[in-house]
Amino acid sequence: MIGLCQPCKEKGKFRAVYKVVGGVPMCGGCVADREANPPEPAKPQAPEILEDAKNDKEEKGKTMPKQIDEGTRQEILKDADAGMSVEQIRKKHNVGWITAKNIIDGSGKSAAGKKRAGGGDSSSAPRRAAAKHAAKNSASRWADTISQLREERDRIDRVIGELEQMN
Repeated sequence: MIGLCQPCKEKGKFRAVYKVVGGVPMCGGCVADREANPPEPAKPQAPEILEDAKNDKEEKGKTMPKQIDEGTRQEILKDADAGMSVEQIRKKHNVGWITAKNIIDGSGKSAAGKKRAGGGDSSSAPRRAAAKHAAKNSASRWADTISQLREERDRIDRVIGELEQMN
């Protein structure tokens, strides 16, 4: 069986193989095109790319400090008191957003088991307080509604009584 030119076959043409170049069967026209326009050199493989990235990182140095010293911590708190947003503080002091947020909130850092992943408080006290507040507000709202419904009921009872007297 005669082989077909792979580049032509991919284009929907069926031509006989003239030569195998780089493991790819090609017709005479494709061989001539390849010789006229050689393929680009192979791109670097993954280990080479990783090595280049590592060298770039070493040249630039680390962008964020591992430990936040007390002076930086005080400056962050001072900026927060001045009304700066967490994002502005993060950029100014070159720290992570969650680091700036934890320092502002007073925890300093998120210890395992003390804070949830979202940075929220894991205790139920804030939720209980919010529930009590909501219950107090809803009770006053319900009291108003109940009194309005009672007045409406009394009015309807009067109307029904008058209608019964007319019959």
